[in-house]
Amino acid sequence: MHAIVSKNQRGLSLIETIIYIALFSLMIGSLVFVSFQLMQNSRNTGSRVVTQEEINFVLKKINWALTGATDISVPSSEELTIANPNIPGGSAKIEFDDANDKITLDDEDITTINVRVDSLVFTHILAVGSSPEGVNIGLSIGGQTTALSKYLKI
Repeated sequence: MHAIVSKNQRGLSLIETIIYIALFSLMIGSLVFVSFQLMQNSRNTGSRVVTQEEINFVLKKINWALTGATDISVPSSEELTIANPNIPGGSAKIEFDDANDKITLDDEDITTINVRVDSLVFTHILAVGSSPEGVNIGLSIGGQTTALSKYLKI
């Protein structure tokens, strides 16, 4: 049996096939590009979240050590000594180890290897009149910077 093929049913010409393949390739290329961008943004967001969680953890540890403190001293801009009867041993020392990019509380690391500590700066706030003494804390981890001021209760 022979099928009768009319002029309108001949199929695709070579030019039409090339155009369809080019359009299909363009769509696939765009899909790959968009997928790569989504994965890259997801990775960057995850990194920022980990860094922010680390900053929050360090600030909570420092705040915990300062809550109920009776005296503080700042021997250097990267070291804070705290007298606090509410913590084990009655005192604590928080310092920034610049050589290893980490923060320690009584010689125990309070930062993880997941992040790089850029800086930790303590500034002593002297008591003036009825204002209590305190400390300003500047912290930079993974390029994100934050600050905290904590005052001793009178």
